[in-house]
Amino acid sequence: MKKITHFSLTCLLLFALMVTSVQAVDFNKNNAIEVRVLVDVSERMKISDPENHRISALKLFINLLPNNANVGIWMFDEMPTEIMKVGKSGISWKTQALKNVEKIQSSNKTGDIEKALAVASLDWVEKDKNARRHIVLLSDGKVTSGKLMKDNVASKERILNYQVARLKEVDVSVHTVGFSDDADLGFLETVANETLGWFDVAKTAAQLERALLRVSKRLVERNSIPLIANTFTVDETVRQFTAVVFRKKGFGTTQLDDPEGMDFGRSSNRSGVSWHREKKYDIVTVTKPMAGEWRLIAAADPDNEIFITTNLQMAVENMPKEIFSGSDTRIRMLMTDKGKLLKNSNMLDVIDATVEIINQRGDKEVLPMQLDMINGGYFFVDIGKNLKVGPYELIVRAAGNTFERIETLSFYVKQKPKVNYVEINPVFDKVLEQAGIVLPEEGLTEQQIFQCPDLSSIVAGGEGELEPVVESVEEASNWALTSGVVLLVNIVLAVAGFFGFKLFKKKMTVKDEQLSKTLGV
Repeated sequence: MKKITHFSLTCLLLFALMVTSVQAVDFNKNNAIEVRVLVDVSERMKISDPENHRISALKLFINLLPNNANVGIWMFDEMPTEIMKVGKSGISWKTQALKNVEKIQSSNKTGDIEKALAVASLDWVEKDKNARRHIVLLSDGKVTSGKLMKDNVASKERILNYQVARLKEVDVSVHTVGFSDDADLGFLETVANETLGWFDVAKTAAQLERALLRVSKRLVERNSIPLIANTFTVDETVRQFTAVVFRKKGFGTTQLDDPEGMDFGRSSNRSGVSWHREKKYDIVTVTKPMAGEWRLIAAADPDNEIFITTNLQMAVENMPKEIFSGSDTRIRMLMTDKGKLLKNSNMLDVIDATVEIINQRGDKEVLPMQLDMINGGYFFVDIGKNLKVGPYELIVRAAGNTFERIETLSFYVKQKPKVNYVEINPVFDKVLEQAGIVLPEEGLTEQQIFQCPDLSSIVAGGEGELEPVVESVEEASNWALTSGVVLLVNIVLAVAGFFGFKLFKKKMTVKDEQLSKTLGV
């Protein structure tokens, strides 16, 4: 690679290079989902969860798994015990898993979280770029496996200092759900944050179902539609919807009415409808639903959800797990119609796209997304510049005249690293060379590194102490030379765009072919 000590060209040139070298899009949704679930059954659980809400919560989690995930379930005290062998979470796997979780019962033994994490991740020895790996840890976070207190402290330190580092190396996110009044929430939060997972708290064991629903939404990136005053609108592109409805005391059986007022309740025995009922919630799935306004006859609850499978789907392209504070990161969203990128300008022009950013305190900020006029079919927004270090929730919404789509994601804002050099990736060197552009060998400022959200795709930086920028008064001849370089760049910029577009035109065809597989069923 060619090392540059100063990069005087602006973000405009970088953006032009990005446009001229469009390659096939690699969506995270195309990657296989691998999930390992660890359920604490140590002696402390007799106090933390005496009514065994863990079983009901796991059944909700299992029912919402996609059919193509690789999932395994363990319960653990001083030793992990396999409840469900790792396998594809199809209908038969889910059926058996729903039976096997009934085995969960608190023991009289201590809890060894270190050993449970080791067993669950035993076969993850190296990073797999084609997989999204997750561990879900359901526990109070107390390490009690040692005979002495110092043994427990040592085990906890090994988890934080060694196991977490190993899991990060193989790209595993640990999502932790803590419950009970004296849970070690600080420990569970650190494990989740360090592995870029999601940390959640069930203040009481009765809230475990809701906490696992929130975790499920972040593991499986799926579209949903808004539920307002217990009504939701199904458009003609929806092939199936799944409603998760939490029940409350004093309300009768959950009912569901279609747009014509026909009852789709549990006792209706209608074709294409399936119900799963637990003590605190119902899950109903309707296949080939009628378009129009549906109504739930149940207690209104903010945690109720309507997930959909649809021909008109929203996708977030390569959502990063972490971004830098103090600098913008570009979030790109697109719509697909039957698996193909939607480029119909009449439809795109009426879509109102937004992102809602929520911090740990629940503070919200809503930002509009802009339609990308160069890469048709995409919407974008830059986030991160004003965000503080910590975990965030991101809710992406796209609303048209007859439809609305929602997707919930999460990310972590980390401290901006220091960079002392920048290198141009070879593919862009070649485009620049063929377009006749020569980059000036001058200095680089930290601001220039991070001010362009697409810069990371063009350059590779090294960590280190950023060298101070020395301001100096230049001679008139140097200003003339700089002006000449800028003028030259502007002259060849159009040529670079045209040449690069022609060079990579075939790859754009590959992009559309891959998009046809995106989110397809």
